[in-house]
Amino acid sequence: MNLEGKRINDERGNTYELERELGRGGQGAVYAAKGGKRAVKILFDRSSSRRELLRGQLQNIRRMHELRDLAIASPLELLQAPHLGYVMELITGMTSIAQLIHPPASCFIRDRTAAINSYRSDYCW
Repeated sequence: MNLEGKRINDERGNTYELERELGRGGQGAVYAAKGGKRAVKILFDRSSSRRELLRGQLQNIRRMHELRDLAIASPLELLQAPHLGYVMELITGMTSIAQLIHPPASCFIRDRTAAINSYRSDYCW
């Protein structure tokens, strides 16, 4: 499903025109919104149980003030039905939350030249 050019509303009534698809994965697709400051992630699963789960996750993220200093795409608002997803800031050089939770295995390879175990920062974020 290609939504480029479509208008999507969030639960606060803000309207976003989807300009181009930025990426697609197993959960959904991410689009740049017109204006260049926001992105919209639209999930393929639109069930009511998934909406409530996403609502709870958004509330948890809003409580995590430490995330504000990281270059991650933090959700701002849920989308209005019939769509399920959220609006987020469009940040260049973003790091996905999944990558922060499950960093690449190369981040934990022991640096053989160091006297202690260290993370290889040149491969991690």
